[in-house]
Amino acid sequence: MGLKMKISALKERSRILRVLLNKFFIVTLAFVISILFVSKNNAIRWIENKYNIYQQEKIIRQYREEIRKTDDKIKELTSDLDSLEKYAREHYYFLKENEEVFIVE
Repeated sequence: MGLKMKISALKERSRILRVLLNKFFIVTLAFVISILFVSKNNAIRWIENKYNIYQQEKIIRQYREEIRKTDDKIKELTSDLDSLEKYAREHYYFLKENEEVFIVE
């Protein structure tokens, strides 16, 4: 029994060695390694660039939302004088004559 197991283990090793030493396998392995790690446009750099693009698009969405809010605020302030006065009083502490303003924080 022991001898048959050793023989089958050697045959299995020889199959693996034949596959690993096959010229097509070696060329394919070299190609895959060069694509993943060595080349100028490798997979790692591609993944980093994809992540950077995602981050930039996220920032763009935030800025677009801020622009939309600012446009809404400008539209509100230019359409109604009461809202403009309210905004000036709240943010710039404007006051009318004979009026005192107390700021509590």
